Amino acid sequence: MTVWTQLLSPMVTEAPKALECAATPLEIRGLLARLEEALPAGICDPRIELALAEALNNVAEHAYGNGRGMIALEVSSCSEALRIALRDQGRPMPEFAVPADEMPDPDALPEGGWGWGLIHACCDGIDYQRIAGENRLTLTFRRMES
Repeated sequence: MTVWTQLLSPMVTEAPKALECAATPLEIRGLLARLEEALPAGICDPRIELALAEALNNVAEHAYGNGRGMIALEVSSCSEALRIALRDQGRPMPEFAVPADEMPDPDALPEGGWGWGLIHACCDGIDYQRIAGENRLTLTFRRMES
């Protein structure tokens, strides 16, 4: 049983909300701006936007290689957790797996390499599957007490 199944089944409280955008920096910024509309009322968790921005930019840069493609996003929730599922038809992740949650050495002042470490730090669950030529990345966040 996945973390998502444990957290959300059988108590999904409202219908999932769907968004999509082209895998370009401008379109991703627009999707992130519209994200608040898709989140359940009362959800204000900076981890969500940070993890999602990193994941979406990874799709644009690595899955599509800054080429053309679309990203679909679906938001589902229950009283205990929020799930954001991303789908794209870009290249699969290396080794068909979520990269490790390692952070680069901050003393080396690297420009890149922070993305997956940040995503892991922000999420309570991460799942990746490659099904029928489609990447499916699911990020789960436990709801924080207000």
